[in-house]
Amino acid sequence: MAALYIHIPFCLSKCAYCDFFSLPVKSVSDEYVESLCAEIPLRCRQFGTDFFETVYFGGGTPSLLSAFQLEKILKTVFSSSRKMPEEITIEANPADLTQDFLGKIDSFGINRLSVGIQSVDPEVLRTLNRRSDSECIFSALEFLENFWAGRKNHRLSLDFISGLPGLSDEVFMKGLELGSSCGADHISLYALSLEEETPLYKMVDAGKVPYDQDTNDRQWLMGRGFLEQHGFSQYEVSNFCRPGCQSRHNMTYWLLNDYIGVGAGATGTIGNLRYSDKDDVCAYCKALAAGQLPPEETEDLDEKTKEFEFLMMGFRLRQGISGSEYFKRFGHSFEERICGNGQNRNDEVFARWQKKGLAYTYSAQDKSDTFYALTGEGLLLLNRFLTELL
Repeated sequence: MAALYIHIPFCLSKCAYCDFFSLPVKSVSDEYVESLCAEIPLRCRQFGTDFFETVYFGGGTPSLLSAFQLEKILKTVFSSSRKMPEEITIEANPADLTQDFLGKIDSFGINRLSVGIQSVDPEVLRTLNRRSDSECIFSALEFLENFWAGRKNHRLSLDFISGLPGLSDEVFMKGLELGSSCGADHISLYALSLEEETPLYKMVDAGKVPYDQDTNDRQWLMGRGFLEQHGFSQYEVSNFCRPGCQSRHNMTYWLLNDYIGVGAGATGTIGNLRYSDKDDVCAYCKALAAGQLPPEETEDLDEKTKEFEFLMMGFRLRQGISGSEYFKRFGHSFEERICGNGQNRNDEVFARWQKKGLAYTYSAQDKSDTFYALTGEGLLLLNRFLTELL
């Protein structure tokens, strides 16, 4: 059993082999879809996988896939899985949402939609160079409310970002209000992170657009408070959901479970093997047309690396780290690893944070397990905690 991640990338240059074009792209080539459909069974045979519990279409903009292409990929997935995946998610740009699109993905078996709203402010959207404007977003939210949200076994996730240049508190909160009232049962709330060499970073650095870190922090906290007051629980650093509506696919990553990635630029991890398909779309298509796995980079994960990632990802979750799962994976007590005998600095970190009210332990309902977690306030200092611990 594994999760399947299907990557639909943007291609930055025209490719003579697979007919991709420069941004902004308006479609996905049939050659790329054929290559995806060839890689899926190859990876299944490679890893002995015959059941995908979850499937996730992500990357650039999977909603650019035509109905025929999307159905073709899903038929390949279903033929490779002995049971129907329990959660199938597709990311979508608001500009691609129509009643027809929602009807088609429903008929194909997709039951979870993840939509990148980011903001409802027209000036902010222009600054971000988003393909969707505010009018488009309002229309998309209406479509989602009328034709997707609230239907049996359907899930809706929306993304928002705090601290965007020029975004007022009032308009930031308006976005969350509209999102939570349209039937969304999952909201990802990210604090803006300015990455060097990105266009937005360069504009802020040059003083062309305003940015204030204090505003970013304040808005995110306002957003968290609003969501928690309106029935959403924070189950991961940046993710909130109504009861029982967590992203099962993303939990695969946070719990460090196996998943298969397909597509140019996709990564997968099975056991100790981590592989990444190189993002050269032309080379990707050419290899699979010849019946070969695409060019890839691989890494053999040692126990130290796996433990590091297990702790780093696990403490992102409000549920924290399972003591029994840690023992099962690494063969020694998590109590000793994290609370220890005081012989080294790391042994004392969790205890110190616990005394400050930033961390805590709790027992499973049947008393069969003990969990170690950060409090809501502790999660705000996650990076500091991990630096001290790891």
